[in-house]
Amino acid sequence: MELNRFLFIAVFLMIPKPSMLSSLQVPCDKKMTSKYVSDSKDLVKELPKMCPQAALLNDSVVIPFVDFRVREWKKKNKTIRGTEILCSLRMLSDALTMAKGLAMPNCTENLQRKLSKVLGELDSIVKNLITQEADTQPPSLSEGCRGKNTTKMWDIFEHYRKLMQGKIVLFFNAIAATSCKKNTR
Repeated sequence: MELNRFLFIAVFLMIPKPSMLSSLQVPCDKKMTSKYVSDSKDLVKELPKMCPQAALLNDSVVIPFVDFRVREWKKKNKTIRGTEILCSLRMLSDALTMAKGLAMPNCTENLQRKLSKVLGELDSIVKNLITQEADTQPPSLSEGCRGKNTTKMWDIFEHYRKLMQGKIVLFFNAIAATSCKKNTR
């Protein structure tokens, strides 16, 4: 009996968990990055199908500004870029949490759960990448963290899509250009 319990625990501990996977796995694997982008588009497409009334919120929530100039973005070091992304991910996560009780009608629960899970995954990946890249202590999340108010559930999903297709993809590409080559030698 003890041997069976030991084997079960040993096998369970050997199964890779998402948090145990290398944070470089996503930026180094273009298919994984493409999957995140594709999923972000799908979430935005699904929202009007599940909630034709556009899911207005009873109160406003704060979402991040996600528009940027590529030239200015590329001038920033990777730690600053990652910190800005973390700030945006956390603002979106907070907005999603606030919106859970505010959506009228509340037909977006399933999509909110999906988005919440993805935001958590990306937060963890980006945080680990920043830690690996940083020569010094990363800047505070409050630096460069700006947002705007919205009363539309769709804006939360659309801003996630824009963040994923813009800053996050460029950040992953920058990480891949330097770190993935090092790890394949």
